[in-house]
Amino acid sequence: MIAEMIAKAMKKALRNLASLQGVTTKEISLFIHTKPTDTNPTTSPKYFCAVNGKPVNKDLRFVQDVLGEKVDLLGKDYHASNFFTKYFMSVSQEHDVLPSRIYIRIDEGRTPEKDFEIGIYNNAELVQEVELKDIFTE
Repeated sequence: MIAEMIAKAMKKALRNLASLQGVTTKEISLFIHTKPTDTNPTTSPKYFCAVNGKPVNKDLRFVQDVLGEKVDLLGKDYHASNFFTKYFMSVSQEHDVLPSRIYIRIDEGRTPEKDFEIGIYNNAELVQEVELKDIFTE
């Protein structure tokens, strides 16, 4: 059930971002990464999108910009932030990479069987392709 809800949100995010950029969903990518700063040393997630591989919007808000919702009544931003903070730490330990070097890239699927593709990157190098069922087990 959780994986299906996340899949629906990811598809909606790709459609929303494509619409905002005036492109198709095949041309848009959503990136999630962490960039600790002096004022916020935690690994809180940041979001940006790219069109045909070129970053175009580097400071997206999760609920308003990515999901296209005006108000966050269900606390989606809070839950996503907590999840990604823990997930980035887990992936960084698993692959022996600093969390600040990890990116998650979400694209439309390349085959009819897949609605979208999720890749974990160490900067620009693909480290692992993942499926939602591998992340969200119920």
